[in-house]
Amino acid sequence: MTLAFGGWEKLWADRPIEPYWKMLGQVQGAVEELPHQRLCGVSTGEWGEVADLFSTVDLFDATQIELPPTLSDWQETSEEKSGFKLQLKLDGTDGQFKEALITKPDGNDNDYFEDLLDLDPEERGREEAGGLYLFDCGYWSIDTYHQIWEAEDFFVTKLHGNIKPETACERPVPDKAADPEANVAGYRVLSDQYVRLGDDRTDRDGGDPDRWYRVLTVEVSTEEKIQILTNLLWLEAEQICRLYKHRWSIEIVFRWLKDRMQLDRFISQDPTGVVRQTLTALIVWGLLAIFNEGSQQFSPKRLWRKLQAAMHQALFDLGRRYQQNLDPPA
Repeated sequence: MTLAFGGWEKLWADRPIEPYWKMLGQVQGAVEELPHQRLCGVSTGEWGEVADLFSTVDLFDATQIELPPTLSDWQETSEEKSGFKLQLKLDGTDGQFKEALITKPDGNDNDYFEDLLDLDPEERGREEAGGLYLFDCGYWSIDTYHQIWEAEDFFVTKLHGNIKPETACERPVPDKAADPEANVAGYRVLSDQYVRLGDDRTDRDGGDPDRWYRVLTVEVSTEEKIQILTNLLWLEAEQICRLYKHRWSIEIVFRWLKDRMQLDRFISQDPTGVVRQTLTALIVWGLLAIFNEGSQQFSPKRLWRKLQAAMHQALFDLGRRYQQNLDPPA
């Protein structure tokens, strides 16, 4: 986890927090030995048809986390806007966390996107290119798209309204893709176009005549029309729709963080407490996962009720023994 805005270095100045990190490391090591489950979104068979084409698949998105109004002065913001963003990078094949970046609550996410990407072959530790990045339109830097293209990696995202691509030619739309019942992703493909972005649209210096992109205009199940931008020029339109749908799997993780782990709002009035609450939630969740090993279904609520019942029973037994020790002998 990286803390990416000024002031967070003060977190470590108040009280030692190393024991939390140490305990999290021990719990995390034990959890890694447990079998992982694939994130929901598309079936294993459908996803396998696409995932096998790429060396890595990464998902990106950001979500807003609230902070107590008492921290607004420290954060140099208003009480209404006290909070931060969690920029998250997930492994798209098994849902494991790869990187988390905590940033300012306002501003453009593009400033942090390159920090989450893995475009340098030497630094990323893999000899071959061919990674796939799935992300929302909040990351919409054309320069970053060009960098992904030049790194021989690929991406699928929603076209941001500020980007005006230049259409070069139309691709044929298969008949089965026009039928929503035949499209596994549930999307109806209306058009499929080759486009150019940025300087590539003109003859100005800096453009690359070989750099092409693709825009799919689709109708989703809610009858809303969206445009999907990608540099995957050879895949079928239906496969690209599957990939875009799979990107929503990261929302499951955000729902897990906010609803199950109660990290939608931090209760501490001290900056150090923000990190303590996060680490404590991760440690407790890891212990629950270990405790639940071998069960058919992981239900944190049921586990929590069992733990509460066990604690009540332990306190009752302790009180009974204490009372027995106080009773005079017969």
